[in-house]
This record gives sequence, structure tokens and C-alpha cells, in this order.
Amino acid sequence: MVDSYGITAVAPAPHERGPRSRAAQQRAFDVAIAHSRRVALLRRALPYAIAAILLVGIFGRLLNPFRAVEPDVEISTVGLQGTKVTMEQLKVSGFRKDNKAYEVVSDSASQDAKKSNIVEFRLPVARIEMSDDAWARLTASNGVYDATTEKMVVREKVTVKTDNGMELKLSHANVDFKGGTLDSDEPAELVVPNGWVKSETMRVSDSGKTVVFEGRVRSEFTNAEAGTRPDKKAAEQGQ
Repeated sequence: MVDSYGITAVAPAPHERGPRSRAAQQRAFDVAIAHSRRVALLRRALPYAIAAILLVGIFGRLLNPFRAVEPDVEISTVGLQGTKVTMEQLKVSGFRKDNKAYEVVSDSASQDAKKSNIVEFRLPVARIEMSDDAWARLTASNGVYDATTEKMVVREKVTVKTDNGMELKLSHANVDFKGGTLDSDEPAELVVPNGWVKSETMRVSDSGKTVVFEGRVRSEFTNAEAGTRPDKKAAEQGQ
């Protein structure tokens, strides 16, 4: 059609209808459905894939092909919250240089994708084999494990109980699983069947063979044979 100014207007072609158009729409619909399914699958698999990659990076350092029994990592549930991978019922077990065993379990833990060597434990429970084939059980409100150094910092309501009846109470401690040491620069209290020791700082070395109390040290013990208790002031040190 030509108007009064000599411009030709072309009318748009009508939409194609019929079998060919319906086939094209069906193909587009099928492509969209397949894409949605892939997205849904990736959403479900992504947390597990990230967790697997990060855990290999973290706990791979614990693996030693020359060791008879390799460390084990067990996880019940894995999730993803932002950049953090969340894990439930996490268990890590392994062996130190002296072939003494240890394991750390936690109801829940998390790991930042940007710091793949760090794992944050909530309510960690650690079992550590001592030098005399006895075991020590460590509990705390929270802990931060570094896979690079194989060390863990535990805080709040820290207790260590051994099979021979000793109980150590701390508010903070640095645990070196590989080196078999534990130290704290905050007040410590050791309770044994026949007495107690309190100090400003303390450290345990050689897988529990050596315990050193430092700072203002106080102690009180009962003579088990005589059934008497020594003078408390005579037992105090560093005053």
C-alpha cells in the first residue's frame, strides 16, 4: 500500500499456524523442561560436590600411603549456606607420628570455601590415645581445626578426662594432635582422686607424660593411707 507521500507500507506477515508451528513450540517446550531439570539437579548436587572438593583438600593432608590404617572422614549430612559448607555428624579419625590414635566428632561443623583448611566444630568431642595406652576425652563448646598444622583451638567449657580418673578444666586450649601436646595461657584446674592443682597457665607434652603448671600454682592433696589432708597454705606455691 502506497500513501500520499509515496511511502510503501508493508503489512506484517500473519503468524504461521498449523502443524509446523505446533512442532516448533513443542521443541521449545521440551528444551525448557530439560533445562529446568538440569538446574534442579545441579542445585541438589552442588553442595555435595563442593563439600567433596573441600574435604579432599583438607583431610588429604592426613592421608599417608605408608601408614597401615588411613585416617577416616565420615559425614551424615551436607548443606550449603552462602560460601560455607555445613556438615552434620562429622567424624575425623587418624594417627599421630607416634602411631597413637585420635578422633574428633561433632554434631555440626562448617567450612568456608575461601579457607579450605579451616573447619569450625560445634560441641566437638575428641578422643586421644595417651602414652600408657589409656585414652583422654576432650569436650568443648566450640573448636577450630586447621588441617595444615593438624591443630585445633577449643574454647568455652573445655574439659579433659582420662581413664585413670584425672579431669582437667579449662576455658581455652590449643591442641596439637600431630605433636601430642596441649597448652593453655588461661587458668587451669586439674582434679585427681586425692586432690587438685590450680594454676594460671599449663601445658601437656609427650602425649600426656609431662604436665607443667606455671604462674601462681596452688594445690591440695589428701594422704590416702593416713586419711589426712595437708595444710592448704603449705601446698600453695608462687605466693
